[in-house]
Amino acid sequence: MRVETRETREAEGSVEKSETTEAGGSVETRETREAEGSVEKSETTEAGGSVETRETREAGGSVETRETREAGGSVETRETREEGGSVETRKTREEGGSVETR
Repeated sequence: MRVETRETREAEGSVEKSETTEAGGSVETRETREAEGSVEKSETTEAGGSVETRETREAGGSVETRETREAGGSVETRETREEGGSVETRKTREEGGSVETR
């Protein structure tokens, strides 16, 4: 069985959209917020005991992205910032009480 839900809210110069799809044991959620020249997006997928999230924020010529994957007791995060032609990336892995950052 497949279930889809969509919502849109508009108020005082901002727009929020939410979309959820449930099918075959997985759940996908997408959210978008647009306000005052910035855009924020979030996508989450839950399936088979793992959760993956991707968040993006665009504002003032810069783009920030954060990707997180949780599975089997570990959490991996990748953060990227793009601005003025430069790109910074940071990766973090948390597992069994230890944290590794690159």
